[in-house]
Amino acid sequence: MKILRNIIIGFFLFLLLVVSAGSYAVNNAGAMGFIAREAVRKYVRSVEVKELKFGSLVYSFPSGWVLKDVRIRLLSDKRLFTFSSARIEIRDALNWLKPRRPVHVVLSEADGVYDKLKVSGVSVQADVSREGARAVFRGEIEAASFFWDKVGGSAAKVFFTADPRVAVMNNIQADVYGGRLTGTSTVVFGKTPRYEVNAVLSGVDIAQLDRTLGGAFHELGGTLSGSARVAGVGQQINALDMSWNMPSGGKVSAALLASIASYLPASVEKKRIDSLIRSGGKLAVEVFSFTIRNDMPDHLSGTIGLKSREANLELNISHEVKVDARLDSLLTAWGVVFKQP
Repeated sequence: MKILRNIIIGFFLFLLLVVSAGSYAVNNAGAMGFIAREAVRKYVRSVEVKELKFGSLVYSFPSGWVLKDVRIRLLSDKRLFTFSSARIEIRDALNWLKPRRPVHVVLSEADGVYDKLKVSGVSVQADVSREGARAVFRGEIEAASFFWDKVGGSAAKVFFTADPRVAVMNNIQADVYGGRLTGTSTVVFGKTPRYEVNAVLSGVDIAQLDRTLGGAFHELGGTLSGSARVAGVGQQINALDMSWNMPSGGKVSAALLASIASYLPASVEKKRIDSLIRSGGKLAVEVFSFTIRNDMPDHLSGTIGLKSREANLELNISHEVKVDARLDSLLTAWGVVFKQP
């Protein structure tokens, strides 16, 4: 997260220092590109500039620029950040010399890639101001699509505030797999960054999500809604609380009931369940819910609830998993709960 902070600072730095370009540079894209590269090299030494080019640059009095066909490649800690934008507009750049007076930055038709994160169709409207020795960013980001590894969404929108100490994203919104994602996130930078993420999902199509994750949710069907809160320090998770449910119309694999089928009393419903287990079918449910939380740093616990009118069945099961509070262990525990085929 410190790396990402440095990249963000390095990216905005060349926008803020254009006022020092001089009379020759104000209308010369090559000269402005050189000045921006040297500024990043001097002030953000943890970032290596691989490419920084402007297709054209137009100056407007007294302190505005329009940059077109911008291409940037930065390397930090062996991770490449690439960025391109059809147009970047900077307004009131001289305000950078006046504390708490914003410089306005507008990005259009931008794409970016950093590590596993990929965004496209990005537009940004931001105000950048100087408060003491800090640069403070406030604004709005929209993206036509975004992906983190295999998982992604579309029509994303977020309001943000950030400075070298903390970054906050409010009112996160996005369309994901036929449903809707909303939430907030906070990252406190430092030697060991701290973070907190709150997310709410509603109406997610499990079939779409399952295809993306390669079968991770093959036991389920219908739509999924719920909420999650994850907080921690560095790679450690100190707080985890998730609650999910499938409303009426959902389905679960009958194989999930195989371990208890022999205990069910002989009935038409039991024959139905046995038949679905043998055929690999799914059981219609009115309620399917599960929760996960960390009661202690190395302990996950939760409940699974299921109610099916078709099988005249209602279950409430507690589950516990011991972990060491590391993110990779959490993912392993998640794989135990939802085994992939």
